Order: sequence, then structure tokens, then C-alpha cells
Amino acid sequence: MTGAADPFVVVVSGPGGVGKSALVRRLAPMLREDGFTVEIAHSHGCVLCRRHAPTPGPEDPGKPRARAGRSGRAFLERAHGFVDAAELSARLAAARRRAARNARGRRPSLVLADRGPLDGLVAYDPAPDGLLARRFLRSAGRCDLALLLEAEPDVLLARDPDHTRAGLEETGRRYRRWAGAPGPPLVRLRSGPAPRSTADDALRLVRERLPGPGPVTARPRVVLSVFDDPGDAEHRGGHAVVVGKVARRLAEECDVTVVTAGSRRSAPVDGRVIRRRLPVHRAGRRAGRLLFRALLPLAARRVPHDLWLESLAPPFPGGLLPLFTRAPVVGIGPGRGGAPGRGCRPPFSLVERIGLRRYRALVVPDDAGAAAVRSLGRRTDVEVIPAGVAPRPPGERPHDDGFVLFLGRPDIRRKGLDLLLEAHARANPAMPLLIAGGGTRAEERALDRLLAREARGGDVRRLGHVTEEHKERLLADCCFVVMPSRHAAFGLVALEAMAHGKPVLHFDLPGLRWTGAGGGVAVPAFEVEALAEAMRRLASDSPWRRRLGHDALATSRARPWSLTTDRYLSLTRRLLDGAPPSPVPRPPWREVSPP
Repeated sequence: MTGAADPFVVVVSGPGGVGKSALVRRLAPMLREDGFTVEIAHSHGCVLCRRHAPTPGPEDPGKPRARAGRSGRAFLERAHGFVDAAELSARLAAARRRAARNARGRRPSLVLADRGPLDGLVAYDPAPDGLLARRFLRSAGRCDLALLLEAEPDVLLARDPDHTRAGLEETGRRYRRWAGAPGPPLVRLRSGPAPRSTADDALRLVRERLPGPGPVTARPRVVLSVFDDPGDAEHRGGHAVVVGKVARRLAEECDVTVVTAGSRRSAPVDGRVIRRRLPVHRAGRRAGRLLFRALLPLAARRVPHDLWLESLAPPFPGGLLPLFTRAPVVGIGPGRGGAPGRGCRPPFSLVERIGLRRYRALVVPDDAGAAAVRSLGRRTDVEVIPAGVAPRPPGERPHDDGFVLFLGRPDIRRKGLDLLLEAHARANPAMPLLIAGGGTRAEERALDRLLAREARGGDVRRLGHVTEEHKERLLADCCFVVMPSRHAAFGLVALEAMAHGKPVLHFDLPGLRWTGAGGGVAVPAFEVEALAEAMRRLASDSPWRRRLGHDALATSRARPWSLTTDRYLSLTRRLLDGAPPSPVPRPPWREVSPP
């Protein structure tokens, strides 16, 4: 069975006026009805003269054109032949690429050409062992079937008055001689006065040699792209965690590839998901993100796909990927999580409006993100699919060992660590502040300098990178989690903390207002004194902490990963089937009022 990357190539050969182009136009819809993706390669002559090479005339019957001597005319004729051979090869190659791309690996693909290498060999009649003959024969080797249309000289003379009987006889001799040259299987077909009958005969001959129609691959191909590697627990962020969970769920029904940034080439993930890395880490984190977005169109040309899910992590808005692929592209997480005018986003509003417009659908984690995207004038579908969390084993009870926890990348500006240290110094609670999370060397050195300069009061400890097991112990043992971020698209750490029954203290940002369902404590955005007061109260009021922790646990149980990944799978199925995405019915989230 032919694959999408290897279309079946059928060339129709024969003298001018025999009806090659008409036969190709009749065959194409018949084969499409059989389930094939058909691409037609029309020939209009070479690029120099835009005409086919002339048929031999009566003055030179049996005399090879390219061997007529060393005159200037012979040299030009030979150069004409090389140009014609190169253009014919390029046209067939381009048609093969178009057929493979349009088939998308889901059904057989086929190329129909109304001129083949045999026509070039007959037109120029080069020396059998010469370079020009080898060029045409090389193109012939890439074809799978050749149909040679033949007609009586009287029929051709009536159709094309430029023919001469002597020239047609010479052409016939050349076709018979070159038909035995190495190349694709050759089938002779008589061109009669009834074009429909000729097309039916050609269809029967082609069907006998074609693979049967049907899907080439039973599983569609889905690609997910995200800058952070889902398999790198040390540096991955919330977007990478979501992509990793979704990839494993989609791999149950699709062939999934995850494109990430890195320094090595492709490697398997979980045995079913293939990971491909773009080497952009040496450019630094922010420049690397920009370079990663710029290289995605090139990756789209090399990685076969029927659907692409692109993570649109801040600070850069939608990219150029939808312009370089015909497959649907879905943007994941383009919502705005910062407060107006105070976040760290660059002024990308105009770029954002233009970039997001090209995506087939956009997935946002909450209603605030959906409202922000729709405010940009979006007319296509916006799907609200919140992130999820793994449920805790039954029977476990929340407890605390008397410390405050910050968990995340040590990005001082974005994560608001400078505001956190100032608020902790003002609150001076009777418990230490633990800062856990690894980042780049530059980020960690900047945090060390900040700690040496700003940690004026209280006990502040930096843990650096923590393993997954250590992270779970910290979440289980802390009193509460503080998130002083200046920008938060959703806050997966908040949901993970709630799964352990812990309150989450944060600024009042649109991307974190979902915590109001229970377990969240919001203070006015970027007001250090309000943050310090809330830290002081949470540290000293254990009954309030327990009530908040109970509500937080209830909120997390309404957001399991299975619900999140099922909704991504439902969206993927609709887009692969060609149906327009429709709003996904929301489950009845359990609303828990704050105390």
C-alpha cells in the first residue's frame, strides 16, 4: 500500500493531439471517487519556449535530433533537452509533495501527469548512453506506471494540422524504440473517437496496478509543541505539565509527537509519545522562547501531522505556525493573567490581535482567559478547559509542620519574589518561609543576591530544585502556599496545593480568581502591606486555615486530570473529523463559598 510520503505516479505519454490532457482530466474525478487523493501535474512545455519539443519532420526521419552534428542548432537543441528534463523532474516532484501533503497519511495519494519522460526521450532522441538520456530515465525511474496512448495517423492529422504523415511515422518508430528502455511498467492504450470509452479503459488498467483505497494509517497524527520539556521535572512549568498529560491521553488514539526546546535530538517518552527537541537553549530563556517560536514553522514542514496543538505561553503571543501548515492549529493557554497595566507583559496587543486570529481554536484555562481573548476581537471558537490535578489517596488527612511555602521558578519579576520577601519581612510570622523551585543559573544567582539584600527579618530558606517526591512532601507538610505572582495564566501550583488541603494566598489576578470557589485568599494586586497582613493572619489562625483547607480539598476534587484530558480528546476528535469545534458542556463544578 502506498503511503502519503510515496504517492503512486501515473504518466500519460503519446504524440501531440492524442488526448493526453483530456484523459487525465477524466481519470482524476474517477479515482477520487475510489478514495484516492489525486494531484494533476500539467505540462506546458519547458520554461524556455513554453512548448513541447517539435515532432520530427519529413526532412529528418530516423535522424536523432541531439546527434545531428556539432552545429549551433544541435547545441541549442541539446540544451533545450536538459532544461526540459529538469523542469519535468521538478514538476513531478512538486506534484508528489502536494499529493502527500493533501493526503495527510489518511488515504492513498496519486499523481497524474499528462506528459512523461518517454515523451522527452522521443522528442529529443538522445544517444542511449548519453547524459540527456540518463536524465530522462532517472525521472522515469520515479514513476510507477506509464500509459502510452496510440492513435491512427489519420486521426492525429485530423486533430492537429501541424502534423505530417512522415513525422508521425517517425514518432511512432521512436516510441516503439524507447518503450523498451528501463522505466515504469508501460501499458499501451488505443485512443479512439469516444473519449469516455478510452477513459474507462485507462481507469481499469490503472485500478489493476493501484493499491486498494482505504486509510494508510489507522491512527491520526497529532503534534503538541511547548518550550519547556514535559519530561524535565527540574525546569518544566505549568504549560509543560498540561501538555505532558494531554499527550499521554491522546496517545491512546493517535500517533503523538511532542516538540520541545532542548539540546538533544528526538527521544521516546513513555514508549508511545515521540519527543523532538529544537536546539535553542543556548540562546537563553527569553531569546530561546522567541527562537523556538520562529523555528516551529520549519518543524511543521518536517514533522507529519493532521492536527497541531501549540502552547502559547507568555510573554509572546500567537506565532506564525498557522501560516505554514494546512492542518488545523489549536492554541493552548493564551489568556491574560496579570492585572491591567501592572504585569510584566510587553505591549504586544497589536501583535496578539493579528497572531491569534489565524488559529482554528483557542483553549484557555478559565473564564477570565476566555474574556481576555474575546476582547481582542476573536471570531473563532474559544474553548474553556481548566487544568487538572491528581487526586490524593483516600484516607490521607491534611497536616502542617509550621512553614510557609513558595513553589515555582525563581523568576523574581514574574513570580513576585521581591514582593514576597518584603511582605514576609513586614509580617515576621512565627514560621519560616521556604522557597522551592529551580531555574536557570542566572535566575538562581539573582535570587541569592535578592535574599542577601532584602531578607531583613524572619527565617527565609531557599531549597532550590526539588524532586517530585520532595515537592509532594512540602505541599503535604506546609501550613499554606503563597503565590505573589505578577502574572498567572492559571496557577497549577495553586491547584496542586489545594489537592493537599492547603490554602493558597495570592494577589487578586484574573487568572487566579477561580480559587474563590474555595481555598483561596486573595489580596489587592501588588499591595505588599495587604499581603503581609494576610500572611500574619494565616500563620496565627489555625482554625481558619483548616476551614480553608477543607474548602480547597473540595475544589481540587472537582478538577481531576481525567476530566481535562477527556475534553482535549473530545476537541481533537472533532477537529480531526472536520467538524467545527463547539462549546464543550461544562461539568457542574462544586461551588464552595469562602468562610
